Amino acid sequence: MLVLHRRDDGCVAEEVFHSVRDRDGGGGGGRLDCDHLSGGLLGFQPADPSARGRILSGQATAVVTESESLVHTGRFPKDEGDEPVRVVELLITERFSS
Repeated sequence: MLVLHRRDDGCVAEEVFHSVRDRDGGGGGGRLDCDHLSGGLLGFQPADPSARGRILSGQATAVVTESESLVHTGRFPKDEGDEPVRVVELLITERFSS
């Protein structure tokens, strides 16, 4: 899950979380456990059209952030179940948003 939020200092930050449902499809007793994978400042104001334009520089897409984490996916036995997961956040021009 990707969460964008405005910090107390006015900067926009992003946080990436991971969660796994139990075998019954639920979140384990009504509560979904989450692991924080990564987070940081975006470095621009996503609501500002001129800031988006500078990031895109005439391109259709631009990479905003990238991160990689080891996540226990449950696909392997517990002691070997960590797999690399790469998260790439893209900024996409408004032409492709509709």
